[in-house]
Amino acid sequence: MDLGAGKPEPRPQDASSSASEMRTLISSHDWASTPIGLARTWPQPLRTLTDVMLGSNQPMFIAWGPERTLLYNDAYAEILAAKHPEALARDFLQVWAEVRSDLEPIVVEAYSGRAVQMDDIKLIMERRGYPEETHFSFSYTPVKDEAGEVAGFFCPCVETTEHVLGEQRREADAVRQRQLFEQAPGFITILNGPDHVFEFANAAYRRLFGDRQYVGKSVRDAFPELQDQQFFKLLDQVYSSGQRYGADRTVIRLQREDGGEDERFLNFIYEPVTNDAGRVTGIFVEGYDVTEAHRAEAALRESESRFRLMADAVPQIVWITDDEGRVEFFNKQWTSYTGTPYEPTTADEVSANHVHPDDSVATMAAFEVARRNGTTFTVEHRIRSASGEYRWFLVRAEPYRDQTGTIVRWFGASVDIHDRREVELALRHSETRYRTLFDSIESGFCVVEVNLHAAGDQVDYRVVEANPAFFRQTGFPEDILNQWLRDAAPNLEEHWFDTYGRVARTGVAERFEQGSGHLDRWFDVFAFAAG
Repeated sequence: MDLGAGKPEPRPQDASSSASEMRTLISSHDWASTPIGLARTWPQPLRTLTDVMLGSNQPMFIAWGPERTLLYNDAYAEILAAKHPEALARDFLQVWAEVRSDLEPIVVEAYSGRAVQMDDIKLIMERRGYPEETHFSFSYTPVKDEAGEVAGFFCPCVETTEHVLGEQRREADAVRQRQLFEQAPGFITILNGPDHVFEFANAAYRRLFGDRQYVGKSVRDAFPELQDQQFFKLLDQVYSSGQRYGADRTVIRLQREDGGEDERFLNFIYEPVTNDAGRVTGIFVEGYDVTEAHRAEAALRESESRFRLMADAVPQIVWITDDEGRVEFFNKQWTSYTGTPYEPTTADEVSANHVHPDDSVATMAAFEVARRNGTTFTVEHRIRSASGEYRWFLVRAEPYRDQTGTIVRWFGASVDIHDRREVELALRHSETRYRTLFDSIESGFCVVEVNLHAAGDQVDYRVVEANPAFFRQTGFPEDILNQWLRDAAPNLEEHWFDTYGRVARTGVAERFEQGSGHLDRWFDVFAFAAG
């Protein structure tokens, strides 16, 4: 490029120089009409910097003279966008009029002879017809003319908009993610480095393990009581191997402030966190406290065990079917009487294989009516014994409903009434077959209907069936039957209502000893839901 004549002049150039748009524009520009005048009159520093600038692939520009006349290279033309090529030879601050207030103090510094370095500056530019946030890293270097006076400044720059906005988005995403983690129902923590230093612990984590001022502490410092448990070893293993680890119902023993020990059961995962190079830098921990569920299941198993022991202890045949009549349980009295071990079967098969042929059809018809109407199933039929003898049984079953009111099971008992039936033929059409056995039980027994929707959200119940022993032992008069107890016995203690209400809601049987000041006696009670 010939800066003397203001016209292009052949000179040796590499391929990139010959393809330079700005070299062509600067060479052909009418500099005589600009404040810096004909190119041949330019001072040597401006000539040299112009050549350096045009030969660089980095965005660069020069602001020269008091009027800050702008010269720039191809890479800077991309930054100018729609302002190019009209920006060439114009006042630099006019070109960027929309950010003049941001740039002018820096320009003044440069013209005063002080170099300015900006690692990041935010500018709202209008270079494409709309305002947009931009970011730049640059330096303004004062340039002196041949007389030693500052005549302008030279600026190499890098647009960092995409990088900065990307970082801002990542930071915003991280903040949103932390906010979500903070509100998550499960416990979450993030550990950094081989020492597993806490970077974050959410609210659920702090509630479960206590607020031990985690951030900045290593796991070993925060939980010294875990030294002899498996967790430190597992964390080290995940960090070194890069393989996730998951566990269910793992017990953890934590030290309480009062010196005691708190045992909890956890489901959790240790997920390795890796950087772009694939190296493990930390561990993400997520899990749930399943202690209550574990204990509830243990209690359910205990309840189930107690039920089976109780069912095997009674002399009657006890059975359970699902809502469609598939048999789920027979107590040992069934095997003792029929000689048939329990195996999966159905009510139809039991009726066909064990009930007297003259009674089988009526039995299943009655069961279907009970299933359809959701009513108590009651029937008398003959069952064949292991010796081939048929004996009469009174069969009674109650439907058990889930929370939606849908019948999900039938709980039944088959009581041998053969001898009584033979002796009391005159009473064969009455309920006394069942009632006689029921009434002969020495323990007080009653069936109560629980009203879970009583006024004022108070539970109420009424005795709908009871044996004489119940009235003898409780002191209740027989006319208490079918009366709501809050009305009939207003002084009865609240714990009776609470207990039966809880059993009715949960379906979990309860065994307890409880006194009643109103009745002036103590009771050993077993309560279970039957429908």
